[in-house]
Amino acid sequence: MAQVVAPGTFDLVRQTHTRDLRLVQGSLNEWLLSFDNAYGDDWSGFAVSAQLRADYADDAEEALATISAVIVSYGPGERVVQFQMNLAPGTGGVTLTEPEGRWDAEITNGVVTRRIVMGRWSLNLETTRTE
Repeated sequence: MAQVVAPGTFDLVRQTHTRDLRLVQGSLNEWLLSFDNAYGDDWSGFAVSAQLRADYADDAEEALATISAVIVSYGPGERVVQFQMNLAPGTGGVTLTEPEGRWDAEITNGVVTRRIVMGRWSLNLETTRTE
């Protein structure tokens, strides 16, 4: 599991971490991220959402796909988010047509919204070849 250490140069609401993803077409992609206290010491009452986009959310309003995300540990010691992106055909998975783009995840409690992670994503098509 990756440990995310918050940057010290932004206000808490603007803090974010960058993490790039390599998604595998034809499979279930899963990953966990852990966040330190700089992202808030207790995420009780918060929900998480994550999206794939062609560009960052500020520049591309429409999401290409939604990433399933759930907070599995709320704190106060550690906040952990589990992400899943189903790209498996025949299982209700998403088929991506873009080869790459940006992704982001935010937590919200209805009043406060914090972007907690963002980055680039790329699609690996080679794993679905059959010869």
